[in-house]
Amino acid sequence: MHIGTPRSKRLPSLVGALGLAVAGVAAYLVFRAFDVDYLGWYLAGGPLIQLVIAGFAICVDLERRPLLISTDPNEFLAEAWAVAGESYLAFSEDVGRSRTRSSRDGVPSPGPLDVFFAALFYLAYLATFCAWALVIAPLQYVGNLIAGAAVRLALSSPVRTKVSRTGKVTRIGFGKVGAPPQEEAEVIGLARNPVATTALISAGLLYALAILLPGN
Repeated sequence: MHIGTPRSKRLPSLVGALGLAVAGVAAYLVFRAFDVDYLGWYLAGGPLIQLVIAGFAICVDLERRPLLISTDPNEFLAEAWAVAGESYLAFSEDVGRSRTRSSRDGVPSPGPLDVFFAALFYLAYLATFCAWALVIAPLQYVGNLIAGAAVRLALSSPVRTKVSRTGKVTRIGFGKVGAPPQEEAEVIGLARNPVATTALISAGLLYALAILLPGN
């Protein structure tokens, strides 16, 4: 199954930007109706939110989706919705086949209430994602424009820095993107975990802003 928008049918970036702007204004008005400062709330809770996103990126391997830090709002939104869609499909497959699976050595068997609690988890996950899309995504996109600058430069480089260690000897080399992997060599640098790295940089910037700005 294909999830996404073909390149030949991509919408203008202005469409995604307007969508994020509308969501941001709507969130601002809702927060204001409850006498809460939307920007102040995000500055206070943003560092924790970004740390959670960084952990989520590592747990579900969002690093294979670097367009989540794209400057194009359409790519940013499309990748985010693709993650939600893939999660739903994976959940449907897991639940649908859970009763037909046999136990295997080293793998725990499903409990009698696992389907129920898993359904609650995924409902909460989808609700959280919808809340993120409406409340957090507009400001996160703006933050990614700044926090992801160095990461995007690293991703666009045709060369990766690699390190191999043998005992107490460390060797540093460079290899082209797509080249056959070298034995015992690992990629280092910002391009290794672009989504989690951007989220961590954003968390640091938001924390600094919360300290420096008056009233926070």
